[in-house]
Amino acid sequence: MATAAKTVYSHITKDPKVCGGSACIDNTRIRVIDVVQANNEGHSPEQLRDLFAVKLSLAQVYSALAYADENRAEIEADFAEQARVGIEGERARSEYLKRHSGR
Repeated sequence: MATAAKTVYSHITKDPKVCGGSACIDNTRIRVIDVVQANNEGHSPEQLRDLFAVKLSLAQVYSALAYADENRAEIEADFAEQARVGIEGERARSEYLKRHSGR
């Protein structure tokens, strides 16, 4: 049986088949943590509308920020997982380069 996207907040869905099940803005692959990270980097909600490949509405941006605020533990876990994956990827890249250097 197929698993459909589940609406977890206004404009926010989770689908195990999209972005690893992370909370995303509905009908996009823009994760809530992407919006939060850009906001933390100083982008205003108005700037966030045009920052991604898909133009967002202010309602979508504010919903992502509100969802993150109300689900801090989940968002912090998503950031931690993203950092872990990045470290593992960098380690694998470094090992690959060591094995293949000198060719």
